[in-house]
Amino acid sequence: FVPLRAAGMCMDDVCSINASTGHWEFLPPLSKPRSLATLCVVDGRLFVIGGQHWSGTLCSVEEYVQSERRWVYIPDMPRAVYDRAAVAWEGKLLVIGGSSIQDEDYYVS
Repeated sequence: FVPLRAAGMCMDDVCSINASTGHWEFLPPLSKPRSLATLCVVDGRLFVIGGQHWSGTLCSVEEYVQSERRWVYIPDMPRAVYDRAAVAWEGKLLVIGGSSIQDEDYYVS
């Protein structure tokens, strides 16, 4: 599963590849477009975590409900962060690192 990002745009597209056939397909779109999100699978459950949206950095988490072919929100993370690392560990979703800096201007003289 790959959340797509195009040239600084937030996207709601998610693609899946069948490893046996090499065939790509689109899954239903995310509830909220995002870029720099983190993706992780825990006990067969697929999660998209945080990221950036046009409105700012996100603390929201979406879970894919495969039987219903739709994304649902689960409780938000305590902090809005993008570009994090995540891993499944003992049935838990561990999320670490990332950045909360957004839209800062840098000047060089």
